Amino acid sequence: MHRSSTIRSVAMLIIFHNAFAITTSSETELESVSVVANKQKNQSLGGSSARTQTIETSEEYVKRGNIITNLTEFQPTDNIHPTAEQLNNAAGVSILGSSQSISQNISIGGLSDNNIYVGIDGVNNYFSSFGHGHGDNQTRLLPDTFLFKRADVSETGSDITLGSGNLGGAINFVTIDPEDLLLGDQFSTKVGTGYNSVSSGQNTNLGLAAKTGSVGYLLAGVFTNNNDTQLSNGTTLDYSANTNFQAMAKVNIDISKSQQLKLTLLQMQNQGLYPAIINDQVSEDNPTADFILRQSQFSVDYNYKPGSPYFDIQAKFYYLNNYYQSSPTATSLEAIPQQININTSGLKLQNQMLLAEQKILYGLDYTDINGSDSNSSNTMLSFPSATQNLYGLFLQDSWDIINNLNLSAGTRYNAYTSSSGNLNSFGDFFTSQLALNYNFMKDWAGYIAYTEGFSVPTIQDLYLGGVHPYEAGGEPFMTMLPNPNLKPQIGKNKTIGIKYEHKFYPDHTINAGMSVYLNDVDNYILNSYQGSFDNVTTIQNINIDKAQLYGYILTLNYHMPLFSLDSNFTQGYGKSMSSYLNDHGDYVPAGTPLPIPQAKGNFVLGFPIKPIDSKIKVNFNYALSQEQTLPETPTVGGYFLTGLGYNWNPQGQMRGVSINAGVDNIFNQNYQQYDGINTYPGLARNVYLQASYRY
Repeated sequence: MHRSSTIRSVAMLIIFHNAFAITTSSETELESVSVVANKQKNQSLGGSSARTQTIETSEEYVKRGNIITNLTEFQPTDNIHPTAEQLNNAAGVSILGSSQSISQNISIGGLSDNNIYVGIDGVNNYFSSFGHGHGDNQTRLLPDTFLFKRADVSETGSDITLGSGNLGGAINFVTIDPEDLLLGDQFSTKVGTGYNSVSSGQNTNLGLAAKTGSVGYLLAGVFTNNNDTQLSNGTTLDYSANTNFQAMAKVNIDISKSQQLKLTLLQMQNQGLYPAIINDQVSEDNPTADFILRQSQFSVDYNYKPGSPYFDIQAKFYYLNNYYQSSPTATSLEAIPQQININTSGLKLQNQMLLAEQKILYGLDYTDINGSDSNSSNTMLSFPSATQNLYGLFLQDSWDIINNLNLSAGTRYNAYTSSSGNLNSFGDFFTSQLALNYNFMKDWAGYIAYTEGFSVPTIQDLYLGGVHPYEAGGEPFMTMLPNPNLKPQIGKNKTIGIKYEHKFYPDHTINAGMSVYLNDVDNYILNSYQGSFDNVTTIQNINIDKAQLYGYILTLNYHMPLFSLDSNFTQGYGKSMSSYLNDHGDYVPAGTPLPIPQAKGNFVLGFPIKPIDSKIKVNFNYALSQEQTLPETPTVGGYFLTGLGYNWNPQGQMRGVSINAGVDNIFNQNYQQYDGINTYPGLARNVYLQASYRY
């Protein structure tokens, strides 16, 4: 590298370092798994650490369906901290409310609930909420960190293959394969156990993998148990007891050199006793509730790639069942029993071809959803008995105008039908995308894009209704009206970004990035006051013409033999561009900020101690204070938390052993977590220890 180029690189490093502080630390105890999971780098960028954002070649991101390279590749740091807690440290991602295992409301780009596409191996879970509020009614389960090797995160609706729910944010968990555990062997096992003090939590995980001829097998299971979660305000969340069991079986078959088949079965279940409104203390209006949350997913993946430029066919069939049962131990004004079943099945088919130097991606998808609540009645706010069908056709072209300049464009046709009793909804529309990606000099890449994402109203958005609650001898206080006339939400996202990635030496790398987005959402769905009759408030989901979400994400990673730095910072804003009445009857004028998480970040300093095969990590997690946005939303205080961790991965005769130990929230700071409407005490100081062995 020339002297001037070196000076320029160092100068940019200083600028990025002073502009922000942090990115996802992706050190994983299965460090070698990250090598298997790592995406191929653009050769003009000289390669990079597998632990941060990457820049894909045009062929790779087109195949995945993304027309812009603003993916954050998140990898778990360990197998003892919950998935949600680790995701909260990733660039562009916020966990609203608590990070405990039954509250999984993810926010990306200011959006949450059903407006975030949350997939496991490309299968979206449309059952993210079942009530009229936020946070309290989140029931989505996420795979344990032991079961996935990476999660791809995007803050825009840039993946044309994903479909409904990707209004402006998406995350897809990629589960481990037999090869990830085998690492070239014919048979391998991995077992681990751990403990954390904040909830007297214990976890055990076990993985078995084998390969015979052209067939690979994997069995993996996780069991965790948590009780009496300690909160940062010095109290204990009473009756916060739950057991979480997850199991996965996978068979990978190399049918031939050109054909591969993958069968995956994933079973997740969380069961226990919790306050009926989770995260809140038990009270007269919030009794304890027995709950069962079960999520079963089966998928078949087929890939045909004969070596011809015209065929790279991928097909997926899947089935997903969500079961949620909650039985409050006492009658109250806030808690009602639920026994909800949602079945989702679908088919995805796509092909990528090279034609006249154009990389063409086209395909179709179909999803069938049906749901019901066994406890539903005319006197109870209930989940609707309803069905929904989603259809999609997409076409995308990617053209390398010159070696370092790519133009991509795509369009997608979307249609849907929904019904519940005599209520019906249907519609169709197009969404489009256009992006320019440019490696304008060595180690530097930039992109600018216009992408349209969308979210079809779910069956709970459309048809949730009834009196809430009904109590023998008592009076209801709220009625929810169904609204079958809701329109799909369309996100029109404008994004610009830049990335720098340089490898000084084999073990000395730096990469940094910045992306800025502006998402104008048409037909934004929210709750609205519709009047009061006989002292009973009536609310309904409505569309407002426009809402606007905007923000930026900054990342910086620097790795060298003496130390490593992984950091990120996320800032988000949102405002309604149309006036409306909120669900409390308050008039909200146009231009009023939306209650979304605004600013948070983290940075991790790592110090390797090679003589004893160890590493010490210092973690800093912080959030900036957020002023009250609507009359009923609280002011959210900022916080700064410090953690310390130690990892030992001995080599030689003890190779395969791994020990993780540390303390989160060392100074036992009292802080609050935010779900967009309410605040909850965060977690108290947590001491953890985990040991694992791979053979």
